[in-house]
Amino acid sequence: MLTTKMKRARLESKLTQQELGMKVGVTKATIGRYEKVRRKPSYDVMLRLSDVLHMPGDELLELIDDSSFSQNNE
Repeated sequence: MLTTKMKRARLESKLTQQELGMKVGVTKATIGRYEKVRRKPSYDVMLRLSDVLHMPGDELLELIDDSSFSQNNE
């Protein structure tokens, strides 16, 4: 699940929600919503998360499908 992997990767990178948000261009609250499945990241934010959290491309592709992200959300 995206949120479990994202939170785990964030913690392994020793980043707070605020630090991760600043690196990908969203707020701390938005990162919290991603981690609690209250909001889904846009494709662009997913790519930035992948880069910052050093998630392999195949893992990113596994996470992204039409039902797991929205083009208009952050």
